[in-house]
Amino acid sequence: MSTTTSLGRIGVAVACAVLFAVTAGGCTVNGATGTSQPAPTSEAGDEQPARPRELAIAGLTEPQICGLIKPEQEQQIGAFGPSPAPKDGTLDFPGCIWQSPAGGVPYGIGVAVAPMGLDELLGQKDPGSPETAATYTVGEGFRAVQSQTPGAEGLGCVVDVDVAEGQALEVNIAMLQSQALSNQEQCAKAKQAAELVVTNLQAQG
Repeated sequence: MSTTTSLGRIGVAVACAVLFAVTAGGCTVNGATGTSQPAPTSEAGDEQPARPRELAIAGLTEPQICGLIKPEQEQQIGAFGPSPAPKDGTLDFPGCIWQSPAGGVPYGIGVAVAPMGLDELLGQKDPGSPETAATYTVGEGFRAVQSQTPGAEGLGCVVDVDVAEGQALEVNIAMLQSQALSNQEQCAKAKQAAELVVTNLQAQG
């Protein structure tokens, strides 16, 4: 699959749809698109769950990130052959992508390490589509916020995870064929990948 952006935002163009998606602002990657938005909450007025502990992700190299989903787990997400995420020089986060096999539903699974806390990361993103927006926990209680780009839901789903002070994970599925999977199926795969990554990080101690 061709990738023309690095860890960035799913826009409405298919060429932008291999990696990380947060707004409908085209191929801009990993930066604000003009205005910051408040972070979503699980329920109005609810206090956010406390992070159970710090996971060591600061300074991970791309080969290390590519090891956060084990080879024997790739079948679960239906994507294989991890490779470092391409860069375009625009606030690039270190990351890795896995791709679905040729001949099947075309998508990529991406994992990136964001050098900012979850709330700061969410503050740079437009609000997610209400159809699939959700807040839940992955692993042993790490807060995760799920979102799709309003108007471009068919292009992917992203799960951002609070894993450490000043650090967050972005995990997503990005489609190369709009609506090849339903919105719910896309987000289920992104959540599954986030579960694997966080569980594997926890196991590292």
